[in-house]
Amino acid sequence: MMENIAYINNQPFQFYPGESMLSFIRRHKGQQSIPTLCDAPNLEPFGSCRVCCVDVALEQDGKTKAMASCHSPVTGNLYIYPDSPNIVNLRKNILELVLSDLPEDKRFNKSTQPTEFEMVVSNSGLQEVRYETSGKNHFLPDTSHPYMRSDLNMCINCFRCIRACDEVQGQMVLNMAGRGYDSHIIKEWT
Repeated sequence: MMENIAYINNQPFQFYPGESMLSFIRRHKGQQSIPTLCDAPNLEPFGSCRVCCVDVALEQDGKTKAMASCHSPVTGNLYIYPDSPNIVNLRKNILELVLSDLPEDKRFNKSTQPTEFEMVVSNSGLQEVRYETSGKNHFLPDTSHPYMRSDLNMCINCFRCIRACDEVQGQMVLNMAGRGYDSHIIKEWT
């Protein structure tokens, strides 16, 4: 048996020690093979969005468990199913919940320069949102900080801006406040 072999849809591929499932799958199946919302190449894996989940089994076609691929390491003889019916439905459900928090007229925008989020939604095949919160939880532009202004009307709470301030800039200027639909970005300053 060869070392450092894991399976993607029952096909064997070599992995690097310590490699995440997301990196492993993208290296072998292409950068667009697994969608993400919170992943960024210059930030540590975070796993907050769960859009990158994959089904993982210990044997071919065995019992699976959904795992966030961005921070889960590949180990030998894992069987990874990135597009199983369970995972496709899970991703759609997650995206529906995110979309339900946006204003209704902003949910399925067809812009000429689609955002990363719009492309993930479009590629998921979603056409409607079953959950209704009317998108009323979005906030007016925040002008509370003397040097920064932000309009979080389309914020999806991916945490990337917070993590970039901390991990890249070394300053914990942004943070998250509230829970669930009341979550929102805040600026911390003295």
